[in-house]
Amino acid sequence: MLSIQARNSSLIDTLNLVSRDTGLVVEGLGRDQRIYGQYGPGTLASTLTALLDGSGYNFVIIGGEGGQSPRLVLTTGNAAAAPNTPVAAGSGPIASTASDESAPADPTQPVQPKTPQEIFNELRKMHPQ
Repeated sequence: MLSIQARNSSLIDTLNLVSRDTGLVVEGLGRDQRIYGQYGPGTLASTLTALLDGSGYNFVIIGGEGGQSPRLVLTTGNAAAAPNTPVAAGSGPIASTASDESAPADPTQPVQPKTPQEIFNELRKMHPQ
């Protein structure tokens, strides 16, 4: 069980403390922000989901089962995008995504942000283990 009490705390410092205490490997953490509130108690995934909700990061949680150190992979995203959902590697079928030809046909149309599933699939290609 994990519980985080944040009072004008640094997100980077908080995730570094969680990493030190749980063995979580954090990747992609770039910009810092101040956080406030009580997160947890709950599982690592549910507490991190609550902490990162609305932070502007898209994320996936990989591993943490069978003695593996869990990994938190962050990418910057649109805070208005679909809610973040923790995903464990091998936890279910992986939907196929369209090829990298995702550019809109009309250049005046805005590019849609990637969904957490699309980010997860890209990460699976980059880190196949």
